Amino acid sequence: MNLFNRYAQARKIKEEQDEFCSNVLNGDWQLASTHFPEELKWEALVDVLRGRVKVIEPTYGMYLIHLQARSMHIAMNLWIWMILFV
Repeated sequence: MNLFNRYAQARKIKEEQDEFCSNVLNGDWQLASTHFPEELKWEALVDVLRGRVKVIEPTYGMYLIHLQARSMHIAMNLWIWMILFV
C-alpha cells in the first residue's frame, strides 16, 4: 500500500469519526454507529490529519555538503602530497 492509499484510508476513518462525534453531539444516538470507528493501525496517521502530530522529514543536506567538502579537501591534500613528494 503506497503513501497515497494510506492517507486515503486514514482520511476515511477520520471522516467516520467526525460523523460519529457530530451525531452524538447533536443527540442523534440512533444515527451514531454502535461503536466509535477506530483502528489502531491508522491512529497515528489520523492524528497527523487532525494536526495533533507533526511529521518531521529529516534532511541530510548540510551533512552531505560537509562530507563532500571534507573529502574534496582530503583529495586535494593527497594530490599536493603526491606532486611534492613522489
